[in-house]
Amino acid sequence: MDSLSQAVLGATVGVLVTRGKQPRKAIVYGAILATLPDLDVLQPFDNDLEATTKHRTWSHSWLAHLLVSPLLGIILYYFNRHWTCFTWIVLVFLVLTSHAALDALTIYGTGLFWPIETKPVIGGSVFIIDPLFTLPLLVATVLVLRRPVHPRLLRSAALGIGLSSLYLGWGVVAQNHVEKLAVQSMAAQGENWLKMVATPTPFNSVLWRVLVLQDDHFYEGFYSFTDSAKNIELHRYPRNLHLIDQLSDRSHINSFANFNHGYFSLSSLHNQIIANDLRMGAEPYYVFRFVLAEEPDNADNPKKRAAHSPDALVPRFANIPIDEWRFFSWMGKRMVSANLDPIGQFTPLDAVAAPKADGI
Repeated sequence: MDSLSQAVLGATVGVLVTRGKQPRKAIVYGAILATLPDLDVLQPFDNDLEATTKHRTWSHSWLAHLLVSPLLGIILYYFNRHWTCFTWIVLVFLVLTSHAALDALTIYGTGLFWPIETKPVIGGSVFIIDPLFTLPLLVATVLVLRRPVHPRLLRSAALGIGLSSLYLGWGVVAQNHVEKLAVQSMAAQGENWLKMVATPTPFNSVLWRVLVLQDDHFYEGFYSFTDSAKNIELHRYPRNLHLIDQLSDRSHINSFANFNHGYFSLSSLHNQIIANDLRMGAEPYYVFRFVLAEEPDNADNPKKRAAHSPDALVPRFANIPIDEWRFFSWMGKRMVSANLDPIGQFTPLDAVAAPKADGI
């Protein structure tokens, strides 16, 4: 989740764990501790793909949290004895593990059981930024900060976490409902499939995107809880997995596939092979896209593309004309009307799939 959501979650956990003793300090320490797991983005990586796939691994592992919490708790107790050493250890452990648990509900993927299990846990029942989740925690935090000696401050913190937890529960129920509709829609079309996932579109839990995986194709569809019909219109697109045979080095695509649980496609444009993470974005615009290979300088083996450091394609900074306003306008209209063409009708494929510009 976003940094603000994690900070206010850690703050309210801190108030509850310390049972309202020194609540302002509990908020500060809880918020700071809640930011620690995401500092793994500061470590150096060889390329953009590695930076993406190794985020939320060791720093988000419950096993690592179990080991580091006693040590960090004892250190904090040595410098600040407002609470007992045991309280410090519990505070550190619950803030870190709740951070990872919340991240695991998003579609990005979280290494809860790293290093025993390297494939990240993906939930997909909540978007990475959702104001309806964050608002109760933010309000509770502000109330405690403004009235730190109020006898009901613990109730405020508990109510904030309770309402946010109920919203997370709604997301799980909604996701299950949408996926059941997707199963019925695929059966009505007589199509087989390997796996599927439903995820909320940005900043809400009303409009959901459905992603259905086949061997060399995938289906994409949208469902809004305002839709009158109970079927989901799914559109089929190629995954182009045959392009894997043109890669001289498959280590990057294997890492990419492990990271996204196989929800990926490949594109061949401008003599480059591009990998697309299908989970985040919408056809044909995706958040995570990497150049894996390009045409070799010589023609000794024309069937194999030369390995390429997997750099990320960032359309905005590569001067690619992505119209975010049109995308979010389409999303808003789709929330209340099912009679819309797919978003791909409004964004040219060549525009979003173009190689990054010089100097990027």
